[in-house]
Amino acid sequence: MPEGPVKFPTTPEHARSRARWVPLALGALLMVPFLVALVGLRDREWFPTSDDAVIELRTRDVPSEMPTSGVYSRYGFRHPGPALFVTLAGPYRLLGPNGLIVGALLVNGSATAAMSWVLYRRGGLPLLLWGGLVLAVLVRALSSQLIDPWNPWISLLPFGLAVLLAWSVLCDDWWCLPALAVVGSWVVQVHVGYSLVVLVLFGLAGWHALCSLLRRRRERSARSALRRGPVVASVAGLAVLWSLPIVGEMTRQPGNLRQLISYFRSPTEPAAGWAKAAGTFAREVGITSGWITGRAAIDPFLGETFTTTTLSLVPLGLCFAGATVLAWRYRRTDALKLQGTVAAVAITGYVAVARISGPTYPYLFRWLWVLAALAWLGCGWSVLEVAVAEWRRARWARWGVRSSVAAVLVAVVFAASALAGADLPEPEKSRAISVIGGSVADAVAGRGLVLVRFEGSAFGEYQSGLVAELERRGIPAAVPDDRVVEFGEHRVLGSRVPGVVVTVVAEDVVDTRGQAGQDPIAVFDPLTPEERAEYTPLRYKIAAAYDDAMSGRPVADPPSPAERARAEELRRRGERLVVYLDG
Repeated sequence: MPEGPVKFPTTPEHARSRARWVPLALGALLMVPFLVALVGLRDREWFPTSDDAVIELRTRDVPSEMPTSGVYSRYGFRHPGPALFVTLAGPYRLLGPNGLIVGALLVNGSATAAMSWVLYRRGGLPLLLWGGLVLAVLVRALSSQLIDPWNPWISLLPFGLAVLLAWSVLCDDWWCLPALAVVGSWVVQVHVGYSLVVLVLFGLAGWHALCSLLRRRRERSARSALRRGPVVASVAGLAVLWSLPIVGEMTRQPGNLRQLISYFRSPTEPAAGWAKAAGTFAREVGITSGWITGRAAIDPFLGETFTTTTLSLVPLGLCFAGATVLAWRYRRTDALKLQGTVAAVAITGYVAVARISGPTYPYLFRWLWVLAALAWLGCGWSVLEVAVAEWRRARWARWGVRSSVAAVLVAVVFAASALAGADLPEPEKSRAISVIGGSVADAVAGRGLVLVRFEGSAFGEYQSGLVAELERRGIPAAVPDDRVVEFGEHRVLGSRVPGVVVTVVAEDVVDTRGQAGQDPIAVFDPLTPEERAEYTPLRYKIAAAYDDAMSGRPVADPPSPAERARAEELRRRGERLVVYLDG
């Protein structure tokens, strides 16, 4: 039985013609959803808020106030490096806030194109067809995340690329080694949650490279042995990617990398643990995984992902084991290496989920959807590679190609439709900043440094959006000193004296501040007075139920499904905001 990638049979003339255009056409087809999303951005204005606004501010710092660390984390540290800001700087300079979304689409589109290239190199047209179908389904499921520059979302498809690059290195495709060094480093710098998994990928690739070097020393004529070029390029890529974090570690006290290590050694919140991790892993990877449907099962009270029984992993486990045995029986080594790589990532991923501190919010492990897609990719390829080898003389093989292309085309159409219809990130918050931004800017123009504070919003989502909007208008803004992790040292007030103080008051305390009789400079309320009168008691009822659930008490007055649905409908329109001048 021949080893290596196999292709559907055709005549030599047909094969040469197809070799020129089919892979390129399929790769271009996978870019269609991202191009459709780019076209749809032409007439859509976006005002970043929350973490996206902080990302905009830090991206604006490139290169004048060059960051040496990444996006802040709710755990009190920053992610390892500034790769995200550097990546988004070009599109942002050209297009403003919408450039962040364009940058996210470019990153994800490039990752998809690179994955299709790796698949074609490893398995020819059959693997490209099967992989193209899997990628199109995954893109449709992740549609709303793929246009968001937020670091947990923008890193999803590059993580999948890193896994495929590591597999390709194990198949002696040595020029994928420097690509893995760059992509893996980029993913870790963007989100530290990938560190353990990427270290395993680096370890697999590095061990294989070391074995190859030793084999080359023993067998001078070994054609598949690692050469000097990929090693030098890998070292250079690592040096470039990690130069800024190392500089920051040497010049700032305490260094961010040391803070990261200190936190993971002594986390401030209890870890999820093995049992909860198993239920979460089963929910995100098993038959309930949202990588096909795009639907996540989230607790409406706690905001965490619902767990499920580990029995939901049985179908995938049986298919994975059967496909692995089939690939071993027919000596399909590349397929076995893909299965092994995915298995190593799955085991490491389970450990990573078990070590999550605090609530298990979905953004912390949405990358498990990518892992689930790769697992099914490996299962299908193990079966398909054996089948194509057995049926290479079958007349209906060409029919199989046409059917596969049709399936990919249908999946791409659905993916393009999902991306075209996806909302911009946090549209209700964006609309609030678009309403209050101009009024606030007019009120503070020419009054020097503006100190922006907030009340009533747990994370200051509108504070960051207003600071970004003021800076876009050329008005200097600062934040209180306790926000230094998010905004950077040069944006906190420090010893400076503000010319005016602006306070953004959100939902919970609007009525309290209004009783003082102070006139606001800007107001935003997405609800009518009647809707506001309906929503307020519902919100308090749901908040009380949330407090009971968080404290472990029985919920005294649980809201009905209809009440939850109505409150969610009203909540999605946005929060009420009032902005005051306090000095």
